[in-house]
Amino acid sequence: MGLILPSRQPSARPHSRFSARKRLNTPVSIDTFIKDGDTISCENGITLEVLDTPDHSAGSQCFLFHEERALFTGDAIPVEGDIPIYVSPSQCENSWNKLLERNEPHIYLYAWDHAKNREEGRQSVRNALARHTALDATVRRAAHALPEATFDILYKHICREMELEHWEHLAPFRQSIAAHLEELKKETVEKKHTSNKIGLDKHQKIG
Repeated sequence: MGLILPSRQPSARPHSRFSARKRLNTPVSIDTFIKDGDTISCENGITLEVLDTPDHSAGSQCFLFHEERALFTGDAIPVEGDIPIYVSPSQCENSWNKLLERNEPHIYLYAWDHAKNREEGRQSVRNALARHTALDATVRRAAHALPEATFDILYKHICREMELEHWEHLAPFRQSIAAHLEELKKETVEKKHTSNKIGLDKHQKIG
């Protein structure tokens, strides 16, 4: 049997040098690409539902083990107090809200943290959302206050504002903030485009 991989793994992972071939020391074949909503039946009594959660990396996925009501979250839910690593701030929010919408899990199984019961697991998602909201607000304030600043200046300013100077030298966090600022830039451009279009439409109607 070959590997079952998400459709955007591993090439889309910006923060990892994951390579199945390097780890296995032999070429591998891919049997199936899996996507959100797919069901994997491993054997009798083991049914996994695929949940796309592209936050930590572009191809991140969680797996809901229906029979045991267990959710394998991988890196989707960050460990509290650990470095925020993500590829898209909006996808983070969407992914965590998706997990909160699922009431089935009674146990949460993490890649880097101990297992948690239902309430603990759901609270960890809420905490991740709260920390992310605070970080997003800081990034937006910095971009608004320093519109002409270089990325290095913005990055250091954000680290100071969030009291995260101890992570300033870490490349994964730097890449995360760069992705955050880039998405914010695109969001601003889209808003200006929409505003200009509305203004043009009104002018055409008046004429």
